Parts: sequence; structure tokens; C-alpha cells
Amino acid sequence: MNEMLGDETISSWVERHLFYASLNGENQIFRGMRGYLDSRVDSDADYYTDQDFGRLVSMLPCIPRDLILHRTPVTSFMLIPSLERINFCPACVKDDLKTKKTAIWREQWAFGWYVICVKHQCALCSLGTEYRCGSTKYRAENACRFLIENRYISSESHLENECHFSSELSTYRPAGALVNEINGLAFIMQGRIQQLITYKPSIANAELTLFYDLMKLMLRSHVRRIEAPPFCYQLVKKITGRNFSIPRQFSGDASVALLGVAQVVEPYPRLLAMALSAFLLKLPGSQARWLRACKLFAEMGMLVPGETKLLYTALAGPSEFGIKSWFSKRTLVYPIELRVLCRKFCLDS
Repeated sequence: MNEMLGDETISSWVERHLFYASLNGENQIFRGMRGYLDSRVDSDADYYTDQDFGRLVSMLPCIPRDLILHRTPVTSFMLIPSLERINFCPACVKDDLKTKKTAIWREQWAFGWYVICVKHQCALCSLGTEYRCGSTKYRAENACRFLIENRYISSESHLENECHFSSELSTYRPAGALVNEINGLAFIMQGRIQQLITYKPSIANAELTLFYDLMKLMLRSHVRRIEAPPFCYQLVKKITGRNFSIPRQFSGDASVALLGVAQVVEPYPRLLAMALSAFLLKLPGSQARWLRACKLFAEMGMLVPGETKLLYTALAGPSEFGIKSWFSKRTLVYPIELRVLCRKFCLDS
């Protein structure tokens, strides 16, 4: 019971033991821990500086042997700000409730590129504004409440057989086949990122930069007042029935609009942007999935390009918005092999 799970955050381990102590009437064992965790409002909820980690260890009655391995994130790439780490796998939390009596917060959920649970092959959910909070205590508690109050019903799930939600929980649920294709594409991109972060930065950084630039392009805010929602958000709305488009900037400045990606808290817009990136970058297995997705979009009454240049044009918007010229300039800093890859969809599109 004292050991950490392989992907558990330090704060989750501490909160779990505070929860068990409260059930067993042993609150004195963790005296001071509650106050310490609540005092870290201006610090990262899941990761610790040397000073904070030393103070934490001095308070613990028992120290897991691998505690120090979880002190810092495995990568800083798309690390979500502490207070916005509200995305979680509903199937994982359901399993936790059965075996651990409380939710266990995973380290992977802290990254913006982690949108599909590797274990359950289902998309991550978000606590949303109603359940958001700054305390690690209430984060796990609210994840459990979220599932219970929304009557989450799930069985074994795979990319071909997605998690099933009740109508109240699944605010975005079109034909299951389309969801599966989009999830499959996002999972391909996620797998590539997971592979890249294990490489040396000198090898991985260029490709990660390219991917993030595509995310900025797709999840941008409006450039002008009369602009329709960026195409990526139009696709999200068609799939989910929800408008995730971020607040309009009305600046007319492409560089300001590109900062919109940082305002995307819900996981589904990022999931779709990752799926689109997998197709644009021609990752193995993405072409056939996207063509099937295009046919399913058509059946739902929306024509979506099945060719990379046309899709990029739709995602970037008209040339006068300045998004295309921005990305063309960005490609000049990429290594030659990535530059060649980008030219296949962004030049003369």
C-alpha cells in the first residue's frame, strides 16, 4: 500500500494516503501534510523543487523507494499549467474506484499531447469549469464525483470499440465509426510524440517544434472580426456538437491569434488537431484512416478535404490572414528533411 504506482504523481500518492488515514482514524500519522499541500498554491501541484521535495520527505512517515523519480516531469513539452491539469481517463478512474477506493492521478495526464489513454484506448475527459479547483485533494475527489454524477458506464474499450458514455456525460458523440477513426489518428500522433521525448533533445526538438507549430496554426483564435471559426474548431463542433472556439482576439495580428493554443483547456480540440497533424505529416497508418474519416464526415453532411494541400489551406485560412506566411517562414528553421515534408502540403496550397 505504501508503494507508488508506476505512473502516479507524488501529490496523488500523498493524497491517497491522507484519504486512507481519514478512513482508518489515523489522521495523526500524516499530521501537517494537509496544511503543507494546501500551502503550495503558488507551486506546481505535481512536481517539486529540491527545497519543496526535501520538506515533503521530512514530513512523510514512510518513503517509497522510487519517490524521487517522480519529482520532475519526464518532459516539458506541452506540460499543462498546474491549475489546468483537469483532464483524466474515465476508465482509469473507474478502475481506481474499484481497487483503490479513490482516483489515482497519472503523470501522463499533465501533458497536452496525451489525449488517448494507452491502457484503455479511450479519449480523456475534462473536469470542466464546474469541477475545477486548485487543490490536489479535490481534483481526485471531483473526478470520482464527475463519473458518479454523470452515470459513467464503460466496459472494455479499444480504438475499434470506444468507451461508452451515458448521453449526459458524452456531450460529443457522433457516429462511433468517425470517433474511432479520429481517435486512431490522434493515437498515432501521440505514439510518435512519446517516441520523440525518449530521444536526445538535439534529435527530437525539431520535430516537436514542427508539431507544436501545426497545433498553433490549427487551434489559433480569430484573426479578424468577420472570420468564421477556424476550420479545426468547425470540425470539432461537427463531431461533438459543442463550440470549443476560444475567445476572439480581434487584433488582426496573426502572431496574437497563434497564442490561442495556450487557451485550449478541453482535450478534444487538441485530440482533433493531433489527428489532423498525423495526416499532414503522413505518419504510418494515417492516410487510410483519414480517408475513411472524410467519408464519414460526408455522410454527416460536411465535406472535408482528403488531400493534404487542400486540408492545410482550409486549416490555415485565407492568405490575407497571415497564417500561411507565418508557417512558411517557420519552415525555414526546420532541418532539410522536415522542410521537404512541409513543402508537400504548405507550398502553393
